[in-house]
Amino acid sequence: MRRIALCLAVCVAVTSVMAQVLSSVSIADQFDSGFRGGNTLDYGTACFAGDGQPDISDATVSNVNGASGTITYRNTFAGQCSKGGEVESPVLTVTTANTSPDWTFTLPVLPANTRPGATSPNRALYVGDDGGYNAIAFGDLGSTNYFVEVDMYCPDYSGVTGAGGANFTRMGLSVRNNYTTEPAVDGPGWFWHTTGSYALLYESSVKKFFAVKFLPQSAGNDTRNTSLDGVSPHPTVVKLGELLLPGGSGWYTLRIEAAGALVRYYVNGNQIASTIDGSYPAGAAVLHYRASGTFDGNSATDTQGVFDNLKAGPFSPPALAHDWAMYE
Repeated sequence: MRRIALCLAVCVAVTSVMAQVLSSVSIADQFDSGFRGGNTLDYGTACFAGDGQPDISDATVSNVNGASGTITYRNTFAGQCSKGGEVESPVLTVTTANTSPDWTFTLPVLPANTRPGATSPNRALYVGDDGGYNAIAFGDLGSTNYFVEVDMYCPDYSGVTGAGGANFTRMGLSVRNNYTTEPAVDGPGWFWHTTGSYALLYESSVKKFFAVKFLPQSAGNDTRNTSLDGVSPHPTVVKLGELLLPGGSGWYTLRIEAAGALVRYYVNGNQIASTIDGSYPAGAAVLHYRASGTFDGNSATDTQGVFDNLKAGPFSPPALAHDWAMYE
């Protein structure tokens, strides 16, 4: 009964907290200070027993710290819960060594982001967790026709001993994620996710981008530790296209455009896949991270998801030639 009551409270809270419909409002965030997060899930009066912190903290960014528009972010897990002082989804300096917020290992030094449009090249958003999975969402669940574009650091770990199979890090972007309790892409947090999404993800162990449609998940098909690179069909993923990392480790720009049933996927401005599919007509955008197997919590392979230079807003594709009537 408590779970049912909690879910009802959460559903109401999600509707009231989400502030921007991406199909009608443009937003941008350079991730140059602070942290992003917050969550409407409330296990009692604090994030977890004994933490003593509220679930919503620094969740809304309004025209400050490199952000434009009013952006409300939500973590998969309970926002800024403090377990020894860490916070979820901090903005860190990538060009210096950092201690992982959830583990004691040192995150690797990364190069500055020199992708076009990045105005704070040394600072970026880190999305990670000590359980190997986290995601951060933005945009109202009623968002329909919109694009999302973000720069993401893509490490090449294909040469690491044991890489592949159940050992990988996976990070990326999804759109039209219609969660009702917490954001997710390819793995459940506290709840099983009964809705899917369209996602553009990168796996470090095989240095590939995957354009996919995620199917709903249940307790019987938990595939968080399953690589997208398998030969047999993936039980919860429809692969629409893939791309081998065109260079070495570095920053790449991911973009998804969704308008009506049309969904298109881009890496560095080049389209790698598209689909006509009306399964998920609306939902939020999500930045996603997953570390699997021995890659989770390993300082040699677990970089967390590192994001910068975020843009999102209304999208409608230009009219195609066959949309025009020809007259003499």
